[in-house]
Amino acid sequence: MENKYLIILVNLIFIVSGAASEEDTLLSVVQAFRHGERTPVLFYLTDPYKDSSYWDGLSTGQLTNYGKIQLMELGKYFRDRYDGFVSSSYSEDEIYVRTVSGKRNLLSAEAFLAGLYPDEEVDMKVHQAPIAVVGNLQDCLRYDIEWLELEATNEYFKKINEDNSEDYKYIRENSLFPVYGLETAYGIWDTLHIEKRFNYTLPEWTDSVFPEKLTKMSDIYAQSLCYDENLQKLGAGGFINALIDHFDSMLTSDPSQKIQLYSVHDTNIACFLNAFDAFSEPHIPDFASSLIFELRQDSKGSYVNSYYKPATEAVPINLKGCAFDCRIEDFRTLFSNIKLSEIEWVEKCYTPL
Repeated sequence: MENKYLIILVNLIFIVSGAASEEDTLLSVVQAFRHGERTPVLFYLTDPYKDSSYWDGLSTGQLTNYGKIQLMELGKYFRDRYDGFVSSSYSEDEIYVRTVSGKRNLLSAEAFLAGLYPDEEVDMKVHQAPIAVVGNLQDCLRYDIEWLELEATNEYFKKINEDNSEDYKYIRENSLFPVYGLETAYGIWDTLHIEKRFNYTLPEWTDSVFPEKLTKMSDIYAQSLCYDENLQKLGAGGFINALIDHFDSMLTSDPSQKIQLYSVHDTNIACFLNAFDAFSEPHIPDFASSLIFELRQDSKGSYVNSYYKPATEAVPINLKGCAFDCRIEDFRTLFSNIKLSEIEWVEKCYTPL
């Protein structure tokens, strides 16, 4: 009888120790987030809300006070999610913060850090990211040219523009803004969307195209960003290369900062989702939405967990059909044809066609 209990005890110890060995360790977190709420980037000629007095004196494309609050809340969310992994005090040895060009992105990154380190009084460093890693999609001349070619020659997008040609004409006539395709339709949608957020009464002419028609056009525009492999290389290849290099560094004896943050635009988030083949329902990513990548390690090796966080809780996503626990070897292989070093990005973006 004693031997029987001894065997049971040994088995229990084996089971418990086996379960413990399967526990994983978080090694690194990389998060790319869209800036907070801003004023419209453009006003159409007949826009009744062009004057800065409607926007607390802010000029076009500037971060609002609520936008700052959104990013502070996102920083608090990061603190709650990774408390214990991220130190209570800011250290450049632990955290790397980069932003695309633009004041709204810089202020958003600073607001994020204020939420992440609420009691911190030291100067927290935010630097502009190399445009070859992450920047405005239009920073790459080749991207701009190839996207315009896609819209003009791809049968799907050609038909979308043909089907919407009368609506484009209607919008042009009423806004006096040159809407001829998806990108400019998105520009009008963005302005009306923000004015609606501010509870301004929109002109009557918008009733027949906003929100339904222009929202659909904008969602298709998001779908077109980094639509094919060439555009994915030019629009997301630098970021993916930096992500892989960083994760590889974390697996060496001389790792880089374990937390990396990027303050970007909606077009960047949409582009990344397309490049990762994780855009199940294309849409314009909302203010303060983000992508989160976690590098973890268990007894079998290292793997990547990925999440998309819109305005609500972070949602797990699978990248290009890889399992949610995407092994780092698979992660490297899946995106080896898309990633670009900074030198390769410059060569592809600015070498004459």
